Amino acid sequence: MLSLQRSFERASQTAAELPRIPQLEPLYHNLDMHIHKGDLVMIAGRSGSQKSGLAMFITAMLNQPALYISGDMTPWEASTRIISLNTQHTTTQIQHNIDDYGPEYYRDSIHHGAHITFSFQSPITWTDITMELQAYMEMWNTFPPIIVIDNLMDLQDCESDYQAQQEAMQWITALGRDTGSTIIVTHHATDKTGTDIEHPPARREIKNGLSEKPQLILGVSLYGGEDNGNGLTIPAEARIAVLKQRTGKSSPDGTRYERLRAYPEYTFFGPLVEKQPWNMTPTHKGLSCRHNRHATAGPAQNGKHDYSTSYATPATTSNASTSTAAKTKATSSSQPATKPM
Repeated sequence: MLSLQRSFERASQTAAELPRIPQLEPLYHNLDMHIHKGDLVMIAGRSGSQKSGLAMFITAMLNQPALYISGDMTPWEASTRIISLNTQHTTTQIQHNIDDYGPEYYRDSIHHGAHITFSFQSPITWTDITMELQAYMEMWNTFPPIIVIDNLMDLQDCESDYQAQQEAMQWITALGRDTGSTIIVTHHATDKTGTDIEHPPARREIKNGLSEKPQLILGVSLYGGEDNGNGLTIPAEARIAVLKQRTGKSSPDGTRYERLRAYPEYTFFGPLVEKQPWNMTPTHKGLSCRHNRHATAGPAQNGKHDYSTSYATPATTSNASTSTAAKTKATSSSQPATKPM
């Protein structure tokens, strides 16, 4: 039992806002989005909307120790997403470089994702989650600040059982309360056809109405990223709405949203402007995109791979990945992700 004063003191210590991700600034500034420690965050979207990509991007860029539990991804997919975010290389380029130079080619890129511990289970059982958390606690003597469950429908019995989904949301809510972790869960929205798919889903379109428990719900849709009929590719655009937020403004119908440039092939999101610098602030290093290994850069004369510094968006450096890298070796300035003590 806690007094009101003690409850307030505890809440003030655990409910601080998480560091803001510079690339998502339009969401903070224009939609008043806030992600707090201990929040249950749901990212909802239709099939192919990049909801898992957004969850991965947020987890990576927060640069805090995280346990990422996925029922959809394989270890290869998770690894290539981390590498792509760090290097601007597509999966094809990554496979090509590994074939030519071996896994060591991406050693540093993988290291920049060391703050994320992955668990690959399908279906995801409660026993799996409990054992992963116990193992994490034994190793670091604390719970992970961030837990990602991707996605809700991959939890045991949740694919088609409404009651199981309700119980899962209750269990996840209790998990966040017991661990103090910020929990990010991805979930499906009702698939539609026509122009509606261009806009974020409304809160009422979240499958089985599982919108009661989360403190924050983001609705995401993906527009473009395809041939426009003239042989030109329409740049992909993520449209993100705050469907629910207990501590700020929201747009339950999803009509008030922000547009971000999406790079699904790199698991990256950023401002809509064409030439926005793709860099990290000292406070938000995330995955250090400043140290870019170019796709065809072979070993230098000293036997080590070339390093180059790049602050351009993936759109402006896609051609650079097919050219020979400069012969300048830059010392990495990013720090390894902070691990729990």
